[in-house]
Amino acid sequence: MRGLEAAGQGTGVLTPAELRAVWRAAEYLDGAKANAYRPKRNACRLLILSGQRKSQICLARLEHFDLRQNLWTLPPEEGAKSEDFHLLPITPEIAAIVKACPHAEGYLFSTTMGAKPLHIGAKLKRQIDALALEELRKEAAERGEDPARVRLEPWTNHDLRRTFRTGLSALAVPEGDLVRELIIGHRQPGVHSVYDVHSYLDEKRIALELWAARVRDIVSEPQQNVVPLKAKVSA
Repeated sequence: MRGLEAAGQGTGVLTPAELRAVWRAAEYLDGAKANAYRPKRNACRLLILSGQRKSQICLARLEHFDLRQNLWTLPPEEGAKSEDFHLLPITPEIAAIVKACPHAEGYLFSTTMGAKPLHIGAKLKRQIDALALEELRKEAAERGEDPARVRLEPWTNHDLRRTFRTGLSALAVPEGDLVRELIIGHRQPGVHSVYDVHSYLDEKRIALELWAARVRDIVSEPQQNVVPLKAKVSA
């Protein structure tokens, strides 16, 4: 069982091996004939890299991304309590995903040249699960273990957001939990909400770059060389 997983409620944090399996599984989501754009793969990987909600990823439009200032403007979600826009720095990894888009306007992730947004639903999730399980079993075979004994623990798309947030807790993020929470769009209550109008963009950028480096380590290294994600314990 995962550290933050409540039985039957999908409140888990993916292990490094599971995150690596999902990342690698995404490579095959668009089919063998897909071009470099690969909207399903890139949407899945942006979920991992940014920690934003699935709806924010699916509804992201090209006009939301300013590659000159390296800023991603996320509009408030429908029905959200706050009408504030959410600013997120664009890391090189996120910029590469945006630049790979073949159309000039509309939705970033789309199979209709931007006219309609990509839908990340149950069908795509089942496909990811099957491919991720293949990746886990491949690693088991490489370690000399029985692949048939490998199982993929149940997880939800939202668990990628939880994994992102937990991963940030293990990194030396400037201004700590304040910036970690701002990155995932959690507006801070009390005095901060009323008086602190600083954008913390530099701090957010450092945090996102640290996480991108962590993801690179996870997806490129053998399992035995990857340190598990652990939340930092406050003194």
